[in-house]
Amino acid sequence: MSKSNGFFQRIKALPKQHKLIFAVALTQRMQPNYKLFCEIEQKDFLDQYNAALDKLWQKSVNPKLKINYQVTWERLDAITPEPEQYNSYVAFPARDAVVSLVAIFNALETVEAEDELINISKLSSSTVVNYISAAEQIEIPLEGLSDDFYEHPLMQDEQAFQQSILDWIEPIKNITQEVVQDLRKALKDHNVSNLGL
Repeated sequence: MSKSNGFFQRIKALPKQHKLIFAVALTQRMQPNYKLFCEIEQKDFLDQYNAALDKLWQKSVNPKLKINYQVTWERLDAITPEPEQYNSYVAFPARDAVVSLVAIFNALETVEAEDELINISKLSSSTVVNYISAAEQIEIPLEGLSDDFYEHPLMQDEQAFQQSILDWIEPIKNITQEVVQDLRKALKDHNVSNLGL
């Protein structure tokens, strides 16, 4: 949503392990949205969310790691917010954060679903667009976004973040544990979501 076709072609050209890390990095950045939802709504779901996210980081380092996908999907389904059941807007980005996890696990389990790793980029951008629309009371156009969205600081930050992750991972030939740990630490140290939370 926020990128040119050339950007998505670059993601598509990445090896699967690189695509996975790119998608997991974006999902890690959504984690504070889910954390805020749990705090506001007093839900004891954060440990389960973090456990699933941690499993994806492990898988990015060890592609042979075995995952019980059925159990994982059931657990994620149980902690997925239904926004219409809550008064707080944060239920929407919290749901996106879980949808992102589900999509990545689906891409890992099914070869035909690998493109879902690319779609995490669009999902993260959509989370930002929907938030801008709600916060600024701007209607989302049916075809193409207006400058009100593209020039918004949150969208510019989102674009810059995704660009930086892609630029970082694209030239890396061998994904090592150290490489992944460095990225994960940097994301945790920054600890600001795609909505600036």
